Amino acid sequence: MISGLFGDNGELFFEIQLVGKSGVEFSISFDLSEIKTMTVRQPRYSKEEFAQRGDEIYQSQVRQQIDEEIDRGRIVAIDIETGEFELADDTMMATRKLYERLPDAQPWVIRIGYRAVRR
Repeated sequence: MISGLFGDNGELFFEIQLVGKSGVEFSISFDLSEIKTMTVRQPRYSKEEFAQRGDEIYQSQVRQQIDEEIDRGRIVAIDIETGEFELADDTMMATRKLYERLPDAQPWVIRIGYRAVRR
């Protein structure tokens, strides 16, 4: 069962009651006012322009700053507007690190030494 109510100051509280297969019951309560909103980022370029800009920046700026043998398989997230980049072991971490530095980044992602990001 899910129930919700408004607090005295307009807060929205929810409680979810769950019953497991074994019959064990438990509930989860939370205040929606404490949940941070997710930023929705809109691409400002077509897919083709993203790819062109990202690949050009990788070849002309990023490639000489990394060691392709040591970093083979790692992920580079490149902001196609500034050329700034972050290197990490997975796509989520690389883009998260880039967004921490550049919240308005337009990231293009490359797996070093591979033609595709996904293996």
